[in-house]
Amino acid sequence: MSTDDSHSQMGQSVGARIRAARQAKKYTQSQLASPDFSVSYISAIERGQIHPSLRALEILARRLDLPSTQLLPQYSQDGRGGGASISSPMNENAVIELALLEAQICILQDEAVQAIAKLGKLADKHLQDRQRTQQRYLLGWAYLHTAQLQKCENALVEAEKLATAQNDTYSSLHTHNLLGLAYAAMHNYHRALQSHQNCLKLLESAQPQDPFFQCEVYNHLGQHYTHLDDFTSAIDMFKQAIVIVEELVAPEHTRSIYWEMSLRSEIYHHLGHAMMKAEPEKARAYLEEALQQENNVQDGLTNASITIRLAEWFLVHNQLEEAEHNARQ
Repeated sequence: MSTDDSHSQMGQSVGARIRAARQAKKYTQSQLASPDFSVSYISAIERGQIHPSLRALEILARRLDLPSTQLLPQYSQDGRGGGASISSPMNENAVIELALLEAQICILQDEAVQAIAKLGKLADKHLQDRQRTQQRYLLGWAYLHTAQLQKCENALVEAEKLATAQNDTYSSLHTHNLLGLAYAAMHNYHRALQSHQNCLKLLESAQPQDPFFQCEVYNHLGQHYTHLDDFTSAIDMFKQAIVIVEELVAPEHTRSIYWEMSLRSEIYHHLGHAMMKAEPEKARAYLEEALQQENNVQDGLTNASITIRLAEWFLVHNQLEEAEHNARQ
């Protein structure tokens, strides 16, 4: 049986579990979908036509008050009970897919050590090229979470080579992103900058566009430039990120509100620092203007971030009364 058949079987099992859990909660598909997904997306998952992403699985499980692993199919070694036998190549492949999925869930749940153990067990399995790429990528991600930075780099470099050989743009750009974070953790900001520049190039040519990811990459680039004392380039990167954040405030992006508030606060924090280094005279006017913008007024986190930077500006310029006033806001 083909790999597609294996994916279909696992997708149908996941979809059936989601449908059963939804019906048990007496939710309609619309209630389960809103505000993150469309009804057609939920319907396709439940019919087994598509596989939910790990992010979608986490959201749906949380909405259904279930651990995400409970939505995954169960496999047994001997075929007894409710699981499926892994004696056939099709089921062996499904078990590999499941192990990769479980490892990713472990990482998302801050259980990277467990993820490393699960991924290590796949090392002697006969993995397809795509599976090998994902295994190395996830291993690098888990090593990053456990601060095993050299192992992280080795795994991600191998994942990137595999992704490039397969012309897998999606895996390449996500691998470059993690490599950038790993190099930054190593304080190798030149290589971190190069990795995130490669990531940005891939993102700009990717379809469909992912503005959330793109915004995060601009933010990372700004931080790398800051560490390299190239404050002018850092400011440009942070401002690019803010432009994207402001676009994500539109009604069609309301699902991103918590993400947007947190990231915008972080970007203004780093942007304020870069401006005080590169354009100290312009920094005050920029920060005061930013405080008056409606989105920033309504966003307590961002408002606090800008106010703190403004207080720092007054302190540096020995305007202690103004610094104290802003610090108490």
